[in-house]
Amino acid sequence: MLAFPLKGFLADHVMRKVEVLYTPDARSTVESVSVGRDAVYASIFDNVTGSIHVFKPGAAWSDTKLALPNGGSTTAVTADDWAPGALFTYESFLQPPTLYEDTATAKPPPSNRRRRCLMRATWSASSSG
Repeated sequence: MLAFPLKGFLADHVMRKVEVLYTPDARSTVESVSVGRDAVYASIFDNVTGSIHVFKPGAAWSDTKLALPNGGSTTAVTADDWAPGALFTYESFLQPPTLYEDTATAKPPPSNRRRRCLMRATWSASSSG
């Protein structure tokens, strides 16, 4: 996954410095990516287990892995173009598909980050078996 300043490139068609945000290895893959105002959210699978990584620009790009249960599948659904935050899903064999919202302001420390469950599917047994 690569990043470069798009605004400058569109203005004069001169390529700026390209930075590597993430390089998958033999056991990992980037599943989905959503670009927001303040961060890039990526669903990254490592050994078939999904996680959400938040990449933020600065002197160097930072990579923060959101705290989720182990052993599930993730998708970066969308990121907000005008405010900090994104929507992503998590599901596993024990947890039905769940839509989460991640909101974080630019200045407070990561402990201020909030993940909130917006919608959770429910599973039920069929009466016909």
